Order: sequence, then C-alpha cells, then structure tokens
Amino acid sequence: MEEEGRRKCAQIQFEFGFVMHYVRAQCEGADKALGMALSLTWILAPNVHGLYFKDLKQTLKKEQCDQALMITANVPSAKKIIVHGPDSGMGGIPSQFPVHEDTQFQQILSDSLEFFNIDENDVNSYFLTDTKTGLIHLPSCYVRDFYFFHRSFYPQLTLVKLDQEEAHLRMRQTAFAQRFIEVGKVLLTHNILKYSPQHVIAQRIFFLHDELTHLPSFPRKSLETCFGMYHGEMGEQLKAMEAVHKFTWAKINY
Repeated sequence: MEEEGRRKCAQIQFEFGFVMHYVRAQCEGADKALGMALSLTWILAPNVHGLYFKDLKQTLKKEQCDQALMITANVPSAKKIIVHGPDSGMGGIPSQFPVHEDTQFQQILSDSLEFFNIDENDVNSYFLTDTKTGLIHLPSCYVRDFYFFHRSFYPQLTLVKLDQEEAHLRMRQTAFAQRFIEVGKVLLTHNILKYSPQHVIAQRIFFLHDELTHLPSFPRKSLETCFGMYHGEMGEQLKAMEAVHKFTWAKINY
C-alpha cells in the first residue's frame, strides 16, 4: 500500500512537470496536452497525501505555472500586446495595443482591423491567432485569461484571413480545449478538498474562499458560456463540455 502511494505521488509530480513544460513551451497543441495532463492529475489527487493549497500556490507561483493548475491563481495581466498584420511576412510593421483587466479580443480585433486598413467587405474573414501556437482566439474571451505579465516580454498575435467556416470550427475546438482544461483544474481542487483530513477541511475552505473572492476573473470564468457556438461540427461536443464545466463548479459547493 505504501509502495502504491509512492508510485501515485511520483506520477502526480510527473504530471505537474509535464504541465510546466507545456506552459513554458507555448507550442502548437499545448492546450490539448495540458487538458490531457489535468484529466489524469485530478484522478491521482485523492491517492496523494500532503497536497496543500498554500504549498501548491507557492511552488507553482515560483515556477510561473500557477495559472495552469489552480483555479485560485491571481496572475497580473500582460500590459500590452503586439499584433502583426497580414503583410508581416513581407516586413510589415506591427502595432501594439494596451491591455486592461476588461479588455476582450474583440476590442483588439477591431483596433487591428482599423490599424491595418482592412477593407470593410473583408472584416468578417479576419481573425486573431497566437503567433507562436496558431491558436485562434474567440472575440468574447478576455486577454488577461490568456496572457500574463512578464517583464520585457509582450505576447504577439497575428491578424490572418481565413475561410469563415474553417475559422469558426477552429474557435469551437479552442473553446472545447479551454473548457477541458478548466474542468481539470476545478476537479483537481475538488478532489484535494474532498479527500483532505477532516481536521483541515475548514481551513482549506477558508483559503479557497479568500483566494476566489480576490480574483478579478471570479465568478466570471465559472459562469461564462459560449452561446451561439453549439452548431456545426464540434457544436454538440462543446455544448456537452460546457455542461460538464458548470457541473464541476457546482460540485465545489458540496
């Protein structure tokens, strides 16, 4: 039994390391890899003794990975974002825009379309993608949920022209992957709390309550829903994942 516990502990440490790698790598497919890692991590959590929220927060914050594993992570947003235009491959000059707590990608997209003089007839065919990963951002999403403050480093986006049907499918895939990640984070928190020793449960509930009430993105992230995206390819899967996401948040209350 003790040997089994050690194996589970080693496995969850490996999963944490796996998550840290993909948070730093920021490569194509990183969001899917993070979701898969979290789907194993929350299953392992009940078998690992000594998982304390406060210790996890300090360790992961030091590694700048707390936002990838903890629903209570309060990481400052990037202060500005750089956007490359459609002619960036031919030496076009990029633009930069300020980022505030309530800045959504729709605002960045609108400003970019104006800055790069995109014809009005084509505006619906242009989308913002992450320059490194190729991830296409939903206009309704908040920039602060994706890009965090790093000294002397600014996130970069590219304004690209895409077939609208292809772009909307990629947005549904992005939304599905992000919800899958959020589900994993919520279930990890739930299982750490549920399987805590009885004498520390009240202390941990107080910690979670205090952390969540200081989050700029709470309760927004637990409630926001991709209405209008439940059609076409991946639509039903996204709708089901949305339902699971809301259910897991409800479980935290019990």
